[in-house]
Amino acid sequence: EGVTFEILDNEGNIVDTVITDEEGKAVTKELPIDSKYCVREKETRKEYVLSDENVKVVLEEKEIKTITFENIKKKGSIKILKVSNGDNLVLNIPDGTPLAGAKFIIVDAEGNTIGIYETDENGTVQIDNIPYGEYTIYESEVPEGYLMDAEPQTIFIAEDGEVIETIFKDSPIEPELPKTGIGIDITSTLIFIIGFSIISIIYLTNEKRSSKNL
Repeated sequence: EGVTFEILDNEGNIVDTVITDEEGKAVTKELPIDSKYCVREKETRKEYVLSDENVKVVLEEKEIKTITFENIKKKGSIKILKVSNGDNLVLNIPDGTPLAGAKFIIVDAEGNTIGIYETDENGTVQIDNIPYGEYTIYESEVPEGYLMDAEPQTIFIAEDGEVIETIFKDSPIEPELPKTGIGIDITSTLIFIIGFSIISIIYLTNEKRSSKNL
């Protein structure tokens, strides 16, 4: 529905313009017979590729010519690059290094999962033949030694054959630093304090008893 066609006469003049209905059909006005005409698609729906066909027809008296045009839906590609966001001191991987083994889920605008894809040794994965529309890319699994801190990215396939490139960066897990300083045995300290208190009480009690004896 909503596709526009032009009908041109043998001299290239536009003699009629028609728009398809909800059934994808359109009918021209009555045109003079015994003349050659050219039918071409002028405008199609945004998610389809405009046809470059120019169909020649010759009309005869009381004849209805049926012409069929087929539109192809626009498709593109998504290329994902996964890199290290900073120096990985544990694995000795420099900042910006492509990372293999990262997994991504691609979801369309209706929430349908298109698929799960994994980066190769070059840190990339390319998904082809993605139909026109909006998609969101989520990272579902990170390589060893990295945090899953990359935000989801939303892209839009608008033109046929286009390749949309995205970059995901994850931060490396920080190395554990060795513990330093003086350790204190809390249990022993508490026992010592309690023991001192008990001894003091006993001492004071004994001193009082000694005074009474005097």
